[in-house]
Amino acid sequence: MDLVVSLFETRFRKMSTELLAPRDRTSDCAILSAWIPSIFKPAEDCCQNTYIDCSSAGVTSLSMSNVNANFVKFTLTAELAKLSELTTLWLEGNQMRGSIPSELGQLKKLRTLNLSKNTLTGSIPTQLGSIGTLWTLSVGQNNLTGSIPTELFNLKELIMLSVLSNQLTGSIPKEIGNLPATCQTLFLSNNQLEGSIPTEFGKLSTIQNLDMSFNKLTGPIPQQLVGMTSLQYLNLMAKLLQQPASGF
Repeated sequence: MDLVVSLFETRFRKMSTELLAPRDRTSDCAILSAWIPSIFKPAEDCCQNTYIDCSSAGVTSLSMSNVNANFVKFTLTAELAKLSELTTLWLEGNQMRGSIPSELGQLKKLRTLNLSKNTLTGSIPTQLGSIGTLWTLSVGQNNLTGSIPTELFNLKELIMLSVLSNQLTGSIPKEIGNLPATCQTLFLSNNQLEGSIPTEFGKLSTIQNLDMSFNKLTGPIPQQLVGMTSLQYLNLMAKLLQQPASGF
């Protein structure tokens, strides 16, 4: 009986050690080398790569812009969601194709997500709205379709949201009034958004930059926009919008 207990305790201690051990960042490097082997060479320490920053726990930053100039073509992979220490994912201007993996919503330490200036298609995953640490979300200048997920407006630390120059449809959700006081920049321009401008914009007193131009918005410009007391830049250019009443 004592032998059985001893074996159990030994096995339990081994399992506990494995669970509490720090992550081996070589697994992060393996994910990257499987994704783009021409940039992240197999069997090399990816943390020495110019596009990568690391901590002892793993890859913390992946920042690549315009690498397509070197004739490197790639798509986003759901495997990036396994880079659990990632705080910055900056992939602007790489002519990436395909859709945005919903699995990116699992990156619970992510602060910056920039996927702009690519050729991404499909919808904006609602799961991105679960990244509670996010400061910057930029998916502009792609070929994204569908509506703006209301989940994005519940990001409590968001500073900048850009979905400009896509093919987004539907109305601007009233939930936009839920944006946090941290939010300063909101770019919705050059889409196919319809309907009226929600009066809930009047709640966004900390927004400094707002662009809703070149959509299909209709109706009057709401008087509630006077509540946006921090505005420094405002663009509402649209053929079908009506001028507000005097005193705006």
